[in-house]
This record gives sequence, C-alpha cells and structure tokens, in this order.
Amino acid sequence: MSIRYKLNDFLDSQNFKVIKEDDSDFFGDFYFIYSNGIINVRLISDRSIESLDLCNVMDLNYWFELTLIKAVITNEQDLLKITTINDDLNFLEEYFLEICELLNSQNFSSIKRKIEVLKDRRTNQLFSNC
Repeated sequence: MSIRYKLNDFLDSQNFKVIKEDDSDFFGDFYFIYSNGIINVRLISDRSIESLDLCNVMDLNYWFELTLIKAVITNEQDLLKITTINDDLNFLEEYFLEICELLNSQNFSSIKRKIEVLKDRRTNQLFSNC
C-alpha cells in the first residue's frame, strides 16, 4: 500500500479530512493537506522525494518538518539522520498524541522556538566542515 493511502487511512481514523490536494502530471508529484481543525498534516511528493510536515491552524505559514518534531520528542542529536517516509509515518502513528500536544495552541510558541533552535543546529551540523 502506498504511503498516501496509509496516511489517509490513519488520519481518517483520527477524524482528519483532506482539505487541499494536487496531483501533477509531472514526475508523479502530489501533495495532500489534512486537517482536524486544530492541526494540519501535509504529505508532499516532489520528484519522488516524500515528506511529512505539520502545522497548527493558528499559523498556516509555519510548517514543522516531522523529522524535527521527532528530534524534539526523542532528543535526537544527529539532525542529519536520514529516515524513510515509512519510518516517519510509523513515528507519526506511534507518537500522534504527543505530537498533537506539542502543536496545540498552548504549546505552539514554545515548540516553534525549539524547532528554530534545531534548524540552526542542523545547519551547523551540515556545514561544520566548511
């Protein structure tokens, strides 16, 4: 089963609905945005590279990469660690309640600051040999 159907099944079971979607004729690109009215989940496939991002509906212009949310929850120090989209979906399913808690309106500012720190740390790791 493809990742988009697995994600759709899981989010449907959590009362999310597709609110926006696009399928391109080029490269098999697509995106789907799901929402439960509080949190949005976005699945993107761009030239066969798939990613999962999340945002709080309070700020639709600020999407959190699931990999960085994972780093917050698991205290991952290697921010260049590569995971598969299936690993990401498994993490989303396993830690869904914690992720929702991090992205709720009470925690939104705090998680946003933590993610910004992790983005800077990841950039430093990426370019540490330059």
